[in-house]
Amino acid sequence: MTTTPRPWRAILPAFASTRLGLLLWAWLCTALWPAKPGIWSPLPHLPLLGGWARMDAGWYAAIVRDGYQFKPGEACNINFFPLFSWLVGLLDRPLVPALGEDAAFATVAPVFSLACLWLALLGLRRLVARQWGGEVALRSQWLLLTFPFSLFFSAVYSESLFLCLGVWAFAWGREGRWGRACLLASLAAITRTVGFLVAVGLFIEYLAMRLPERSANERPRLPCLDVDFWWFLATPLPLAGLMAFFYTHFGHPLPFLLTYTTVWDKRPGLRRLVDLLNSLRHADVPAALRFQNAVYLLVVFGTLAIVVAGRKRLTPGLATYAVLSILLVMFTGFDASGRYMSVLFPTFVVLAQWLTGRRWQVAVAAQVPLLLWFTWAFTQSVFIS
Repeated sequence: MTTTPRPWRAILPAFASTRLGLLLWAWLCTALWPAKPGIWSPLPHLPLLGGWARMDAGWYAAIVRDGYQFKPGEACNINFFPLFSWLVGLLDRPLVPALGEDAAFATVAPVFSLACLWLALLGLRRLVARQWGGEVALRSQWLLLTFPFSLFFSAVYSESLFLCLGVWAFAWGREGRWGRACLLASLAAITRTVGFLVAVGLFIEYLAMRLPERSANERPRLPCLDVDFWWFLATPLPLAGLMAFFYTHFGHPLPFLLTYTTVWDKRPGLRRLVDLLNSLRHADVPAALRFQNAVYLLVVFGTLAIVVAGRKRLTPGLATYAVLSILLVMFTGFDASGRYMSVLFPTFVVLAQWLTGRRWQVAVAAQVPLLLWFTWAFTQSVFIS
């Protein structure tokens, strides 16, 4: 007689081995190659956690320390949505008197990210196991946790929180708990700039699940007659409130778009694609940056191909959410492509259904060297963001 393992036991091996391995690897990288002058490094005497506070992590901390800042033509923290910073800022208050604002934030944030990742894996197990079985759920979590850019799930970044909100929104939606699902979708919208797509995918899921199986003479029931429909009308409220705050304080509801296109030179559409392709053949571009850009292109177009080819293996909402997310990244300049793809869990669900036998283990083993390289690059602030 076989027994189904408890969810936490089913996810423990993948979570513990990958996160502990990355923690030790980042510690070694930080100890052997300390942060160079000028790199934001709030924990210079704690290399075990210090390597996870790099690159954009400083902007998240600045939201708690200084509040939102927007100065046209200057780099500022307006690019980063607030929920991750707000939650970590609440949790780190007891440490601030002893460590200071930045060090307290950088100490608590990696622990918070790992806790969110643990919850996300529980939700992924719940969603996938019920729909496609326990083996697919197991393979999905391994493929996700060894993805080359899954390092951000351990970092002072919002990826783990966003993944957790998205996974549980769809998990509860599939169970018909639309109020909870819509609440999480609304929070996802103030976690990442692409977070509103969780609500879009969730609404497609709702419609697909509520389409009545009726006879030819039966009239279709309007969605607005269903009490759960009204939960979706509330999902834009947190994002609308954030936009109202931006407009009140900075005179523009979407000031981060101005910073993207002026300060960060994030050119949307085909121009950015051409830039990335040109970077691969120019000798004056650093080799590490050329390698990263090559992986970015491979990951984005590969993810799109996987989701489109495997869309029938997904529910309508999951497929819609994944495709729209990829297209938005492509048409807004391929910015931070790796970490955007890391949270698109439907991709790993499709791969887990395809890669049976030992093929999924080969895929996991093939991803690990890239994961280690990008983790090293992150601890050294080498291009990756």
